[in-house]
Amino acid sequence: MAATGTIPIDDNKLTWTSPELGSLEQFETEVGPLTDMRIVNSVTGRIHLAHLCLCEKQPYITPETVRRWRAEHWDALWAMILEAVPIFQVTGGRRVPPAPPPADQVGDAHPDSAGPGSSTPTSPTAPEDSDGGRPKPDASA
Repeated sequence: MAATGTIPIDDNKLTWTSPELGSLEQFETEVGPLTDMRIVNSVTGRIHLAHLCLCEKQPYITPETVRRWRAEHWDALWAMILEAVPIFQVTGGRRVPPAPPPADQVGDAHPDSAGPGSSTPTSPTAPEDSDGGRPKPDASA
């Protein structure tokens, strides 16, 4: 797992770093859960995650800066996010959220209960490209 790298955007070579856990927690508060591929792979998700990865070395980059970049950077941003925030597992050529912990590790909550400590697995909804590796962008974002 790389903690830093570079990404070419337009005529610039930008340095990214893996964001701190507090930044990821803030992402979940503002945008949504990192385990929901519909959120992470949405335009809003990529904008905010790209910002988190780039802002440490380029403090002038804001979510609004990323929002103005052309769509041709979509795949490069996704590759950077997957490397900087390696929470997704590769299963059958697809990146999927990690499985939730077993109920006995979450607490005393019964798996069928809806209270705190229960967890409902989310399934990825982004279809694969023909190369079997990258999810296609979510058209609804």
